[in-house]
Amino acid sequence: MIDNTMKEDRINLLKYILLGAIGFGIGGTICGIFNGINAGNFAVGVRSIIWNVFGMTIGSILVNIIGGAFLGAIGGVSLGFIFKNSKKTLQLSLLGAIGFGFGCAIWNWGVFKIIGILLAYMGLSFVGYIIGILIGFFIGGAIGGILLALSIRDRRDLLVFSSAVGFGIGGFLGIVVASAFFVGAEGFIINGAILGVFGGASLGAGMYLAEKQTISQK
Repeated sequence: MIDNTMKEDRINLLKYILLGAIGFGIGGTICGIFNGINAGNFAVGVRSIIWNVFGMTIGSILVNIIGGAFLGAIGGVSLGFIFKNSKKTLQLSLLGAIGFGFGCAIWNWGVFKIIGILLAYMGLSFVGYIIGILIGFFIGGAIGGILLALSIRDRRDLLVFSSAVGFGIGGFLGIVVASAFFVGAEGFIINGAILGVFGGASLGAGMYLAEKQTISQK
């Protein structure tokens, strides 16, 4: 009986991890395309129109928000399949879109750049780049996790922590792999995919643990 319960727990955990990795992996790939638009690797005409309307800085932030919204929305839908509840799926999708939309803007334009610039002035450009990436993605993932955590009642801290760690590590690894092995447009796609897969898998595991503890406390 105990063995069967443990086996069922492992299967359910794997289900959460896989759905998180798949959904956020797909969303991350799309997010990478939008980041590529900002860099001029995709749809240069689209970037020109947006920049002409909103200006370069605001326009770039809006593109990042849209890309992050796709990341969170698709990832949220994927996790929603677990619950087999259309209302829950819609809730996760909307919360994911909002959280990761702003989270993507934060890790692209907020902490990452601020820390990098400050440490560059101290003569630590490379260190600043690495630290900026880690903290930027960590905070961006935490913001997405905070919004998604509103969909559960207990142990929201697990969801926030797992999202922050997963997207922090995934974002860093994505940049390292993309920079080392890919050039131009492909690099943005690979970066986004790795970010989404690692972040989504970690987020899925966190959601499983949070849901399990909620059920056990009833």
